[in-house]
Amino acid sequence: MKTITVMLLMLLMIVSCNSNDSNVKYSYSYNSDGVIKREMIVKNNKNDIEIEMNGNATFNNDETAITQLTPGGSINYRNKDTKLIATSSKEGIKINIEKNNSKISGTSDTGKEIIKEAIIHIKKLQQKHK
Repeated sequence: MKTITVMLLMLLMIVSCNSNDSNVKYSYSYNSDGVIKREMIVKNNKNDIEIEMNGNATFNNDETAITQLTPGGSINYRNKDTKLIATSSKEGIKINIEKNNSKISGTSDTGKEIIKEAIIHIKKLQQKHK
């Protein structure tokens, strides 16, 4: 019986240590206009992510592009040495991407992969606080 208990405790420790959500912090608030501001911080063996998001975003069907952002909204995404900033204006959505302090085009293969990765985390944040 003691062996089974020890094995179960060890299994539980392994599972909890390997969980990608084991060190995720979420927060949200509303500004005076009722627009939601969300934040997420993820720190684990795989990721070092920070997201600050004002408003809501929508994405294309294959989730490789931000198609809409609340007027005046913004997304600041960072994962280790990669940064993505999306802002909404009358002209549309402007996206700036940097990796290792070098600008990356959003239409390049690398830029598309960064956008796709960011969208995964942004969607998770939006679903957490609707």
